Amino acid sequence: MTLWWQALLLCITLSCIQSVPTAVLHSKYLKSYNLTRHARRQVRQLLIKYVKELGSENGDRSQHLKGLPSPSIDFYNWLQLTDRERLATAFSDLQTFRSMLEWKREELNSTNSQMFLRIETDLRDLVLQVNSFLRKHYYTHLLKKYRNTTRLVEGYIILRDLDLYLIKLARDFRLLLTKTAKSNQNL
Repeated sequence: MTLWWQALLLCITLSCIQSVPTAVLHSKYLKSYNLTRHARRQVRQLLIKYVKELGSENGDRSQHLKGLPSPSIDFYNWLQLTDRERLATAFSDLQTFRSMLEWKREELNSTNSQMFLRIETDLRDLVLQVNSFLRKHYYTHLLKKYRNTTRLVEGYIILRDLDLYLIKLARDFRLLLTKTAKSNQNL
């Protein structure tokens, strides 16, 4: 076999080897994206119940709980994030939201507890998936003291911000999916 054919065969082999991890990563991002959307649907259902209980269509959007991750980010800063920064932030933020939901579920002990638990389970699964992407363990700090507001309003604020955050997370996974889809097409 000539050297030219050997080089061509080597390039094809390396191309196939490199495309497998990208395809697997793409599949995992798609799974995380779908789980994020599923969690958001459950959050929306519970949020609708909270809105009905509070008697307000939008609730008080000016209130925020100390310690909750911000559901918004400057667009240009978002574009500049590396994949690792994006995933590390998601890991930490999801852990915080999950802890807050658990805290609120235990505190309220209401008919909505099962819905809270399902959302917590989805968030746990998302955390595990993000953790597998990072291949490192990150630990979040303990919850700090929170303002003395009514329990119902705090639950509403957590769910509202989680809803907005899950929109952002779905956008992150969509971007990661797009990147891996382009990589798969180039191979």
